[in-house]
Amino acid sequence: MLKKFWEWIRRLFAAPPEKTDQALSTEKRRAWFEQCEPGFLVWARMPLPEEELAKVEPAHQIRPYLILAKTETELTAKACSSSPYSGLREYQTVTLAKDHPLTKQTYIDLKHNVTLNADLLQSKPIPVEWLDLRRIQKHLVLISQLDHIYHPYLSVGLLWEKGDILEIDHTLWYMQEFIPGRLRLIRLYHQYRAYMEDAGWNLFFCGHRGYFADFAHPVVLQGKTRLELVQRAADHEIAYVDFCVEQGQALAFKWVPGFIV
Repeated sequence: MLKKFWEWIRRLFAAPPEKTDQALSTEKRRAWFEQCEPGFLVWARMPLPEEELAKVEPAHQIRPYLILAKTETELTAKACSSSPYSGLREYQTVTLAKDHPLTKQTYIDLKHNVTLNADLLQSKPIPVEWLDLRRIQKHLVLISQLDHIYHPYLSVGLLWEKGDILEIDHTLWYMQEFIPGRLRLIRLYHQYRAYMEDAGWNLFFCGHRGYFADFAHPVVLQGKTRLELVQRAADHEIAYVDFCVEQGQALAFKWVPGFIV
């Protein structure tokens, strides 16, 4: 009886047991989850059933994700990879700038949404550069318009770049150069007119659709203008426009119907 009493006294005044690594890890993950915000990158284990996760190489089971939205218990994110994604169109993926927090070439699959919870997190979230977020937002808009796929948007504006196809007052334009408050644009037409070929206009394909364009005489718009993103030219299409603009600069100017002088 006396022995049991002393054992009870010893337990009463003994130091509390240390928390296990698992408990500490759970607390860290909860803290990381609270720090997660849209526009941040976070490393996480792939949200797959155990039998499917076992088929993935251990080095690839944990990868970075771009957070798009957050609820009390879940994150909506896009998967990142150091290798290009196959089977995605050019506007369905985007790369981060080389000086981003992951420090190496990173491709983001913007077509598919991924759901993460706190138990999957493996690191503290880190923010993505503002310019990268604006480029990502533009690609998300294109996916919504062209593929009709719903996903959350980041609360940032769009970054206008050479190669954007815009609609201004129900007219299509190719953006050749963007400076805030000043746009250098090339008019795009759906229908062919007889004078177009005589004036040296070229046929330009973008997104499997053909347009007629006067690459020799870009138009400059200044001031505030409402721009609506319609399409994004691929790299080889942008290179073709640059070639046509360079060739067109050497052509003699020809007056054609439609010019305002």
